[in-house]
Amino acid sequence: MAELVKVYIRSHDKWKLGRGPITGVLLALLLAAGSLALAALPGLGILGPMVLAIGLGAAWRHAAGVHPETQKGTAFASTTLLRAGIVLLGAQLSLQDVAAAGGGVLGFTALNAALALGAVYGIARVCGVPQRIALLAGVGTAICGAAAIAAVAPLVGAKRDETALGVITVALLGTAITIAYTLLQPVMGLDPARYGMLAGASLHELGHAVAAAAPFGREAQDAALLVKLTRVALLIPVSAVLALLCRPKGEAQRRFSIRTLPVPWFVFGFLAVSLFHSLGWISPLAAAAASKAAAFLLAAGMAGLGLNMNLPLLRVSGGRTLAATLLGSLILCAASYVEFVL
Repeated sequence: MAELVKVYIRSHDKWKLGRGPITGVLLALLLAAGSLALAALPGLGILGPMVLAIGLGAAWRHAAGVHPETQKGTAFASTTLLRAGIVLLGAQLSLQDVAAAGGGVLGFTALNAALALGAVYGIARVCGVPQRIALLAGVGTAICGAAAIAAVAPLVGAKRDETALGVITVALLGTAITIAYTLLQPVMGLDPARYGMLAGASLHELGHAVAAAAPFGREAQDAALLVKLTRVALLIPVSAVLALLCRPKGEAQRRFSIRTLPVPWFVFGFLAVSLFHSLGWISPLAAAAASKAAAFLLAAGMAGLGLNMNLPLLRVSGGRTLAATLLGSLILCAASYVEFVL
């Protein structure tokens, strides 16, 4: 099949659009649509469209290859479209709900996030994982999976294949732990509300938290969403800190000010959309549409990452990154469980 696809592409070299940037963008959008369709099938929904999209992109690159001119379009998808999706993701976050939860929820969420980030990063570095990949895996585990990785990747100077490796690692482990939570819930000794908070405090993606809590009622799902969105809110301060720590050496002596804070536009866009949603300036209908658009754009961005993925990197660093992230994730799960049992 792969050879047939290659022959087809070579036979259509005269089709200029087939080798241009526009085709790269269209291909990423097409794969995003495919990932959303696959995510609606039984058994695949737990993976989520972002994981499926990056898998489809990697499979296409492996089977058919991607022309250098086309890569300009896939690069646009993996950067601009992905960041636009992160901005629209703010429509899911109500700062009022986060504030209403009280300082206790924010406090233990911040503590758990710091623990997870430190554990994954530290273990990964001991295992010989490159610093940028270790940071991405740590942030993805601590905050909100693929969206957090995409947000901080430009801050730490990560390459597209490094970003893809972080996304795949965190997504696969998050999916596995989600399944484990669902199976173990009856013996955890937690009521639905506390179980939902556990899911929100320790699972990687927003979709993972919802998937783990939904089978156990609305109370569990609402608690999971509240705690998980509180973790999403931590993306803003974490991005600011990483931007300061990872800025080029030539900028080290600049005088600090808000205007020179090296946080990319889409993080402020995420905060602005969250604020507008919290103030009621975005109607429920518009918020629902923004959430769907965010899912599609994030999937398109992940497809772009897959289309530019350097598969040899997965073989070189993938196993060590996976092991480090697994250990860090288990530490986060254990710490969160102890908090809700006590």
